[in-house]
Formats: sequence, C-alpha cells, structure tokens
Amino acid sequence: MSTPPDLLRIESSIEGRSPCITLHGELDHRTAPVLEEHVRRALDTAHPHLVFDVRLLVFCDSAGLSVLIGAYRRATRHGGTVVLRGLHPSLQRVLRLTGVEALFTIHPTRESDEVLDALGGHGEPA
Repeated sequence: MSTPPDLLRIESSIEGRSPCITLHGELDHRTAPVLEEHVRRALDTAHPHLVFDVRLLVFCDSAGLSVLIGAYRRATRHGGTVVLRGLHPSLQRVLRLTGVEALFTIHPTRESDEVLDALGGHGEPA
C-alpha cells in the first residue's frame, strides 16, 4: 500500500549530531508506517538522540502517536532522548490527555539543538 504524497512529507537531516525528522501534514494510520521506517533508519545511527520538528504537523491520530512512543522507547533503550520541537497546543493536549507528555522533551523552538549539545550527545551533562 502506498502513501499518498500529499498527506505527509518527511524530511530527514542531521542537526548538530542528532538526527532530525521534520513532519509536514497528517500523521495517521496511512502515513505512520512511513514515519516508522524513517525513525528506524535515524536511530540506526550511532547517536541515540532524535529530534522531531512538528511545527507543520497538522494532525496526529493514535497510530501516529504510537510511532512517536515507539521512537521514545527505542531511543531510551540506547541512552537517548526524543525532542518534540514546535509542538502545537492541540498535539500537546493529546500528549497530556494520553499521559505520554512526560516521555518527551518539548521545545517550542530550535532550542532543542542547544539542549542536546549541552548533553554532550550522550544523555548526560557535558
């Protein structure tokens, strides 16, 4: 099954030493498997920290939330963290209501890069 390209656009990059996945559009049951593959590839690197830039994410259902939680589990197994950057109030509310908000480091801006640099890329103060 292919994902219609207009539903979700995913851009992967490296910011500092951390993989960054930028999401544009809708993260739902149709697009979650595509994101899951990007997460797997990003966390296959030697750096266990992951940044999601979600400023342009307009919708996230339970399947999308499941991918984010899976990314958290995989990153923390290797001593990493997951940063959600640019979180909209509606997505933050979903995270709070489902009880998973505390799993993620949440930043409204590119401040997440500075936080990861301060961690020395290893989850502990430099």
